Amino acid sequence: KDKTDTERLVINPFIFNNLADFLTEIKGRVGIVAKGCDSRSIVSLIQDNKVVREDVVILGVPCPGLIDLAKIEELTAKDRDELDEITRQGEKVIAKVGGQKKEFAANQVLFDHCLACELPTPQEYDILLGEPRPPAPNMEASGKNIAGLKELTSAERWESWQNELSRCIRCYACRNVCPACFCQRCFVEETEPQWIMPMPRWQDNLIFQIVRNIHVAGRCTDCGECERVCPVNIPLRSLTREMYDIVGELF
Repeated sequence: KDKTDTERLVINPFIFNNLADFLTEIKGRVGIVAKGCDSRSIVSLIQDNKVVREDVVILGVPCPGLIDLAKIEELTAKDRDELDEITRQGEKVIAKVGGQKKEFAANQVLFDHCLACELPTPQEYDILLGEPRPPAPNMEASGKNIAGLKELTSAERWESWQNELSRCIRCYACRNVCPACFCQRCFVEETEPQWIMPMPRWQDNLIFQIVRNIHVAGRCTDCGECERVCPVNIPLRSLTREMYDIVGELF
């Protein structure tokens, strides 16, 4: 509301939320802090006439990559609540656990989608906070899970996704967190006709994910939020990134 509120603004290696998701719900002029993937989501919303450019003041933040706490937990064998402190120093990330320091290379603990980021500097902004960052995509490290799926036969991939999607509880967190999912009424909520059953069967879960990916094709910015918020850890980015790459190749 005034300049004193800027003291509450937090910019650190853990600001993983894509704030563009909130823009369609806010009326009037608003300021937003945007990383590279966030700014691309904002541009997509502007192109789809969901956001008026003149109503948005974009504070661009060049992003060095965000730290995935799940990876820190795996490497330290500690829950995030047990970690004393996590800091990043250049290409190193230091975690303090029980008074001891554990050091990791940044590419060991960044989100997979950050490792593949081709545009870490916002492409659309009014004010840029900091210096632009060059792209340094590590596609091999980022896409290891996707590459593993591609090595499988069609039957093996089908079985893999059947196993993954059988765990889906259909909470729709992936849909709700996605800036590209902005339909006022989602097809899964339709009853006349009813496209999929409300109970989370893997067959209906598969239909939901396929249709959702087709709907956001060309709008997905590979921000990784769908996979991050999944409560049962389904590797949804393996689907969205594949569609992202297909759209990039075709168009």
